[in-house]
Amino acid sequence: MKRHPHDTRETDLLGSVPIPALVFAMHVTRINRFFAKPHLSEDLHEFLISILPIIQGSEGCEGAQLLRGKDDPHEFVIIEQWTSVAAHKGATKAIPPDQFDVVLPMLAKPPSGAYYVH
Repeated sequence: MKRHPHDTRETDLLGSVPIPALVFAMHVTRINRFFAKPHLSEDLHEFLISILPIIQGSEGCEGAQLLRGKDDPHEFVIIEQWTSVAAHKGATKAIPPDQFDVVLPMLAKPPSGAYYVH
C-alpha cells in the first residue's frame, strides 16, 4: 500500500508504520438501554439514579450519565466511559446481586447494552 507523500511517521525496516500500543488498550463507551413498565417509570428512574454512584466509583470508570427519553419517558439510557471492556465487566460485580431482583419487575423488557469505540 502506497503511503501519502506527507505522511511523516517513522517506519520499521520493512516500511510498516507501527501500531500504537493504545490501539490494544482502547477506551470504550458502554450504552445501556432500559424500558420501564409505564406505571413504574419513576421507580426505575430512582433505582438507576441510586446505582450511578456505584458505577462512577468503579475502577476503570471514566464517567457515567443517566438520560431519559425525550419522546418516551419510559426509556432510559446509561452512557458509561471505561478504560476497557474488562474494566466494565469487572465493575458489574460491584452492584449487589439483590439489586437485580429489585429492578427486574420494573422493566417492560430485558435491558440491552453494547460497547462502542471512537
